[in-house]
Amino acid sequence: MNKFFKILIFILLGILQLTLMPIFSIKGMIPNLILIGSIVLLLADFEEDAFYLAAFGGLVLDLAGPFFFGFHTIFFIGFIFLIRFLLQKIVTELNMLLVVIGVFIFSLIFGVLENLFLSRLPGLNILIYSFYSTILGLLAFTFLHKWHKKEQVVS
Repeated sequence: MNKFFKILIFILLGILQLTLMPIFSIKGMIPNLILIGSIVLLLADFEEDAFYLAAFGGLVLDLAGPFFFGFHTIFFIGFIFLIRFLLQKIVTELNMLLVVIGVFIFSLIFGVLENLFLSRLPGLNILIYSFYSTILGLLAFTFLHKWHKKEQVVS
């Protein structure tokens, strides 16, 4: 797929995060599609796409978010580098458990960071946010995995 088209999709995903995801909040917690998508793309071996999504989706969120400019982009790209490092040094085989652990932990970390930057103490809602994000991450990974297999069969 063309890089320009991918970047456009990632920007639209950032806009979707800002406009429609508040409708799907649970107890006020809105899962971050950019974070989930970046992690899932990286774990599904779409490393370049994960970086593009983290960068361009993060920029969209930075333009409209309550934090300093670069907050989302810096943390998303930092998470991608950290996950990539951990994958190279520790993990030998990718499985669904890794997706669950990765999305849950990094959603939890990001939720805590967001609360701390907003001068709030993180509550138990962060766990709801992380579970919700993990479920969406599993759905995205399953869809991406099946789509990628189908694409390989067609080629």
